[in-house]
Amino acid sequence: IQAASEVGDAFPDGVYFTALASVRSGDLLIPAVAKAINFTFYGDENRHQQLLDYLRERKLLLVLDNFEHLLEASGRVGEIIANAPDVKLLVTSRIRLNVQGEQLYPVGGMRTPEAAEIAMWDDPEEQAKPYSAVQLFLESTRRVQSNFTLTRENVNSVIKICQLVQGMPLGLELAAAWVELLPPSEIAAEITRSLDFLETNQVDVPDRQRSIRAVFDSSWKSLSEIEQRTFLSLCVFVGSFSRKSAQQVSQASLRTLLGLANKSWLQQTVGGRFQLHELMRQYGEELLKTDESAWREAKDRHAEYFAGFVSEQSLRMRSPEQIAGLKSLAEEFDGNIKIAWDWLVSEQRWNEIIESMLLGVFQYGEIRWQIYELIPWLRAARVISAHENTSEGRLAFAIFSTLEVYCEESAQILDADPVSRLGSIWEMVNQHGLAEEMGMWYVMLASLARNRNIAIDVTAQIEANITHLREQNLQWQLGISLFFYGWMSDYEQNEASLLEAAKVFADLGVICERGIVAEILGKFSYHQRRPLAEVTGYYSLARQFYQKLEGYSSRTGINLLGLADFYFRQGKYEQGFALFKDEQRELERMGQIRRLEATLHWEGLFAYRYSSYEHALRLRQHSLGMIRKLGSQSDLAWRLFELGEVHRIFGEPEKALDFYNQALPMFQKMNMSLALGFDQRARGDLALDEKRYSDALVHYHKFDAYVREDNHLWGMAQSQGRIALTLAYLGEPEQARKEMGSALARAYEYREDDLALQTLLAEAVCRLQGKNIEAAIELVSFLQDHPGSWNETKQQANGIFKIAAHNLTPETVLAAVERGKGLEFDSVVKELIREEK
Repeated sequence: IQAASEVGDAFPDGVYFTALASVRSGDLLIPAVAKAINFTFYGDENRHQQLLDYLRERKLLLVLDNFEHLLEASGRVGEIIANAPDVKLLVTSRIRLNVQGEQLYPVGGMRTPEAAEIAMWDDPEEQAKPYSAVQLFLESTRRVQSNFTLTRENVNSVIKICQLVQGMPLGLELAAAWVELLPPSEIAAEITRSLDFLETNQVDVPDRQRSIRAVFDSSWKSLSEIEQRTFLSLCVFVGSFSRKSAQQVSQASLRTLLGLANKSWLQQTVGGRFQLHELMRQYGEELLKTDESAWREAKDRHAEYFAGFVSEQSLRMRSPEQIAGLKSLAEEFDGNIKIAWDWLVSEQRWNEIIESMLLGVFQYGEIRWQIYELIPWLRAARVISAHENTSEGRLAFAIFSTLEVYCEESAQILDADPVSRLGSIWEMVNQHGLAEEMGMWYVMLASLARNRNIAIDVTAQIEANITHLREQNLQWQLGISLFFYGWMSDYEQNEASLLEAAKVFADLGVICERGIVAEILGKFSYHQRRPLAEVTGYYSLARQFYQKLEGYSSRTGINLLGLADFYFRQGKYEQGFALFKDEQRELERMGQIRRLEATLHWEGLFAYRYSSYEHALRLRQHSLGMIRKLGSQSDLAWRLFELGEVHRIFGEPEKALDFYNQALPMFQKMNMSLALGFDQRARGDLALDEKRYSDALVHYHKFDAYVREDNHLWGMAQSQGRIALTLAYLGEPEQARKEMGSALARAYEYREDDLALQTLLAEAVCRLQGKNIEAAIELVSFLQDHPGSWNETKQQANGIFKIAAHNLTPETVLAAVERGKGLEFDSVVKELIREEK
C-alpha cells in the first residue's frame, strides 16, 4: 500500500487495491478486480474480455494482495499485461506467478539491529528509531501496555523477539500482545520453545492470521510431496547455507530447491546462498521430528557434510589460501558447523570429530581470536567423553580437556581452576600411555603442565612427538608443536624452537601463525634485554602479519598489549594509548564486542598506572557496563574489583572497599583462587596506606600463598615485594631486604621492570629508617623520575620523600634529588640483588 501510494501520481486513472484473501477460486478473480476498479459488466457473456477492453485504454495501477491460492488464474494476469500496456500490476504472493513480464521483488522482514550494535547503545528508545521491526513491536506493545518503554534492561530481549520472527509483521504483532502478561525475556523464551505461542484470540482477526501455524498450514498444502520432503530435510540447517550443502543434505535437485524458493518456503540471499525463515524452520523441524528415521538421516547427512567441509577449509588454512579458508568457515561457523559438532558429540563419534573437525575449529578460533567461544564446544565434548571407558573415549577426553584448558588460559578465564584439572589430565594421559597418540595435542598439554609446575621433565616425550610429526610430514602440526615447545610461558622460551617454527610456517605460506611466533620472539627479546630495535622489529612484524588478515581477525589486539606495555615502560604514553584507540575502532567495526571490552579493560589497567583518575575511571565504568551485558560472572567479578583498584590508587579507600566487597563473594562462590589472592593484596594495600602494617603483612602473606599455589610468577614477585615493604615499615630491615632481594631477582629476570621499581620502595624505607636519609632521597627521586614507575609507586615514593626531606636543608635535598635522577635502572637493581645474595 505504501509503495502504491508513493507512485500514485504516475497513474492518472487511479490506483486500486484488491484484497484476494477471501476470494476462494480463480473463477472469482475477474469479478473481484472489476469490483475494485468500480467497473460494471454489461452482460454475463465474456466478462473477461469486457474487463480487458475496459483496461486497454486505461493508465492505472492495480494492486492484487495475497494471490498465492489463486495460481490457476495467473494466466488472467498475463492477459492483462499483454492487452493493457499502460496498466501495471503490483501482486503480493508467497508463490511466484510464472507469467511473462513478471519482475520479482522479494519482501524480507522488517529491519532489525545486530547484537553487536545494541551492545553500544546507551539510549535504546532513541537509537532504535531507524529499525522498523522494533518500532512495529513497540507500537503493538503500547496497545496493551501504554507505558511500555525500551530500556537497557529489556532491549536485548526485544531485539531477540524481532530476530526470532525475522521482522515478520504478523509475528511481531502476535508477540507484542503477550506483553500484558509476560516480560520480553519470557516472550522470547516461549517463542523459542513453541511456534503455537504466536496466536491471538482477538475476534476480528481472519482465521488465516490468527496464528503463525495457521499461516504455514495454509501454504504447506501448496507444496508437492517431494518439495515437502526436501523442505523438512533443510530444517536441520541453521542460518544461511550454500546450494551445495542444501543439495547434499536434502538430496534434492536444483529445480526442487528453486520450486521451494518460488513458493517462499526457501529464501535466496545475496551471494547465492539459501536460508529459511526461523519460524518456518521451527514449523518444519516439528514435522521432521515426528519421523525419527528421517530426522536422524537428515542430521547425519548434515553433520557429515560439514565435518568434511571443515576438514577441507582446515587444509586451506594451512596454506597460502589461509584467508580464503577462513572466510569460508566464517559463513558457517556459529551456525551449521556448531550444529554439526553438537550432533557428532551427542552421537559420540569421536574419531570423526578429531580427524575431520577439531583441527579446523582450533585454527579458526586461534586466527579470529574467538578462543572464548570454543570453550562451551569443548566442555560439552569433554563431559560426554568422560563417561566412555574405551580407548577411543579416553583419547577424546584427553584431547578435549587439554584444548579446553588451553582456551581458558588463553582467554584468561581465571575461575577455571586449571592447576587441579591439568593435574588430573596429566595423570590420566600418563597412566594410559596416550602421549604418542595425542600428537601435537600432547605437546600443548605438556607445555601447559610445565608452566603450572605439574610436569618438570617432559623434554624427551615432547621431542619424540615432534620427531614423529616430522616423519609423518605433518608440517603445520610440526610448526605448532615447535611453537608450544618454544613458548612454555611468558617468562620461559626456547628461541631455537621458535625460530624453527617461524621457518616451517614461512614455508607453508600461512599468515597468522607467523605473526604469533614473531610476537613471542618479541617478548623473548624483551625479556633477554636485547636492543630495542630487535624488540620493536618483532612486534612490528607481528602486527604486519595480523593486518594481512583483512579484518577477519582481532589478533592485532593481542599484539598491541605487548607493544603498548613496551611503550608505557619507555614513557611513550601517547603512543601506547593511541594503539588501544586504533584497535578499538577496528574491533567495533568488526562487531567483536568481547574483544572490544577486553581492550577497554587493558587500557583501563594502563590508565590507572600511567594516566589520570578521570581516564581510568571512565574506562573501568565503560568496561563494567559492557561486561554486565555480556554476562560473564567471572569477568564481572574482576571488573568490580578493578574499579575498586582505581578508587584505591587515587585516594578513595571507602569506595575501593565497597567494590572489593561486591567482588569478594563472587570470587568465593566460583572458587577463583588467584582472584582471592589479589583481593588479599588489595586489602593489604589499604591497610598499608592507613599504616596498619601488621594487618597489611597478614594480607600479603595470604596473597603470597594464593599466587604460589597458582604458580603465578608475576604475583609471586609482587607478593614478596609488598611483604618486603611492610617489613621495612615494621622496622625489620634485614628480613625486608631478604624478601626484596628475592622479589627483585624474580622481577628483573622476567623483565618486569615496572614491578621491580615498585619493589625498590622497600629499600627506600630501609634506608630512611637506617638514617641513610640522603640515599633514601636519591632512590625515591629515581623512582619518581623513572617513566616506567606506576602512579601508585610515585605516590608512595613521594610520601617517603616528604618524611626524608623534612629535617634536611633544601640544598642537601636538591643535591640528593639530582643524584637520584642520574641513577640507572640496571645498575641499581643488579647491585641490590648482588648485596642480598
